[in-house]
Amino acid sequence: MKGAVNQGIVLQVVQAYQAVLYAQRQADIAQHAEETAKALLRDAQAHVKAGLAVDSDLLAAQVNLAERQ
Repeated sequence: MKGAVNQGIVLQVVQAYQAVLYAQRQADIAQHAEETAKALLRDAQAHVKAGLAVDSDLLAAQVNLAERQ
């Protein structure tokens, strides 16, 4: 019985550790997505300023960034 309890505790610890790793990876992905959205917004702003894009492109980049913040 004691061995089964110990195995259960080990399993819970391993699962908790995996959950932490998963959460950290998800946070990294979200941060990268936000950085990418910021870069796309800067590009859209530059393109609109240069006359190479329309305001709706800028708005789409702004929405994209807002969704990732």
